[in-house]
Amino acid sequence: MPTALFICSVLLARVAFPAAAAQENARGAWRANDCFIQAFVLGDRGIASVSYSNGVGEQRTRWTWGREGLNIVSDTRGVLLTDGHYEDTVLVAQVDYSTTDDVDFRTCRFNAMK
Repeated sequence: MPTALFICSVLLARVAFPAAAAQENARGAWRANDCFIQAFVLGDRGIASVSYSNGVGEQRTRWTWGREGLNIVSDTRGVLLTDGHYEDTVLVAQVDYSTTDDVDFRTCRFNAMK
């Protein structure tokens, strides 16, 4: 039994570490070239701010990084961005373009702002 417990602990650590590292690396400012979400900033304690292509912005959105990747949620619009993951140094995610209650997710690519 102790061997099985050790193996299980090692496997859980391997799964948890990449998500934690990705979450830490995601903090900061990100910008898209051609997306409804033009930019967002991921801050401490899961707080984010988002700027849209129509000039509107939200300051108190929430972000999480789970098994599915980065998600940003707004009290006003619901899910804004989902399934965010890295492709090299680019953050690729599904962004909701809908301005109604319908859902219209499209793929967007974000680069870290330096």
